[in-house]
Amino acid sequence: MFVSLRVFGRSRELGSGKHAFNEGRYPLGMVTNPVVFQLRIEPQGWVCPVPAGVSIWKAARRAGIRLPSSCLNGTCRTCLCRLISGQVVYSIEWPGVSVDEREAGWILPCVARPISDVVIESPSALRELGIGGGG
Repeated sequence: MFVSLRVFGRSRELGSGKHAFNEGRYPLGMVTNPVVFQLRIEPQGWVCPVPAGVSIWKAARRAGIRLPSSCLNGTCRTCLCRLISGQVVYSIEWPGVSVDEREAGWILPCVARPISDVVIESPSALRELGIGGGG
């Protein structure tokens, strides 16, 4: 059984510097099995797990990393950051990122859920003292 998803990330067909939405069919097991992806936050180099279906923002928060935020619903753009590598899907139909911004690699981690290991660039991210592991 397959499921249709609209995936955002680097497109091999467009070259390494381009980002795009790709419509595709993925095995249902890829979406429903308990999968954990790795999130790396640059330039700090912090790493944390992201269970499938959990937003990047929420996973970082659970690991003691504070990404910028305000609304947590994809409209205020406070959390806007660059997707360096990997692919995400959105929990809302039309997140507050323009087509040009998406093509340049900008995402909203508060509503972006990874479907692969991801690396984001968020220079203003902060680590809470005494929380989270190394990395």
